Amino acid sequence: MDTVWEVFHGQSLKEIVDQAHQDMPAPYHASQVSVQYLNKEWVVTVLGELDKEE
Repeated sequence: MDTVWEVFHGQSLKEIVDQAHQDMPAPYHASQVSVQYLNKEWVVTVLGELDKEE
């Protein structure tokens, strides 16, 4: 299985989660999202898996 991961951080959790889903490189899809609040900002880590062709 081919995977990628992206890390996003900032003050607005909603904006960061939206950005994380929009910025996932094609043809990957977000398969796991981890959210932490560190040093007064949100940190979102997204694991992406390669879309399977049928």
